[in-house]
Amino acid sequence: MGTAGAAQAEPRYHWCPGEQWSGWMGFNWNVNYCHDNHYLDNVPHDPEHWQNGGTYDPNWPPLSPYTR
Repeated sequence: MGTAGAAQAEPRYHWCPGEQWSGWMGFNWNVNYCHDNHYLDNVPHDPEHWQNGGTYDPNWPPLSPYTR
C-alpha cells in the first residue's frame, strides 16, 4: 500500500518596509507599505483594495514551483 503525502497550503507572507524580502515571496508589489499576499495593512479585504488598486485576480498569487 502506498502512502500519500499531506497536502500543504501555499506559503503566505506578511512584509513591512525594512524587513528582508525573500525570493520565495515573488514580486514585491508595494515597497512602501506593510502588506500580505493581496492587501495592504488596514484596508478592507475586497477587490477594490486588492494589490493597492491593481487589477483583481482571484487566482493570484500563482502556485510556487516549490509546491508542485
